[in-house]
Amino acid sequence: MCMNHSDLLKVESLSLEDIQAIMSGVFFDDMEDSDPVILPSPPMLMIDRVTGIYRNGNKGRIIAELDIRADAWYYACHFPGDPIHPGSLMLEGLWQLLVLFCAMGGARGSGRALGVGEVAFLKSTGPGKGNLRYELDILKFLFPDHNGNALAVADGTVYVEDVEICKVHHIKAGVFKR
Repeated sequence: MCMNHSDLLKVESLSLEDIQAIMSGVFFDDMEDSDPVILPSPPMLMIDRVTGIYRNGNKGRIIAELDIRADAWYYACHFPGDPIHPGSLMLEGLWQLLVLFCAMGGARGSGRALGVGEVAFLKSTGPGKGNLRYELDILKFLFPDHNGNALAVADGTVYVEDVEICKVHHIKAGVFKR
């Protein structure tokens, strides 16, 4: 899919192919500077699809999913004999999703995790347990400046099969020109 930026503001979901197109810079056809939005590539990409994007000025909501694969690389080492999904990768997925929200608002450049206020891991999950669902409520989005840099702050929750397993407050990420 190739679209102009005004069309992108109307998008309510993204497939994995769309996310990869944003990451490669070929998603947009009307940007003077069609730089990609740099996110980790698979297997470190922690998002398989974005299922909801809602904007309200400099606030909003974004929801995404990651399929929990029984053969995911991290289960062999976290922890042998008792594999659980790493909490650090749940945070990584939330940061990646926040970067995508910035991209959907017009930011271009490298995505960066900037911090998190509070984190609570409520339950654990392991291989083959369904999908992780990330939900971020955007508290503040600083629209891209003249260089395409942007910043977002959100509160978020990670679910497995509608059960809360992680809660974060004031997670921050940005997109910056390289």
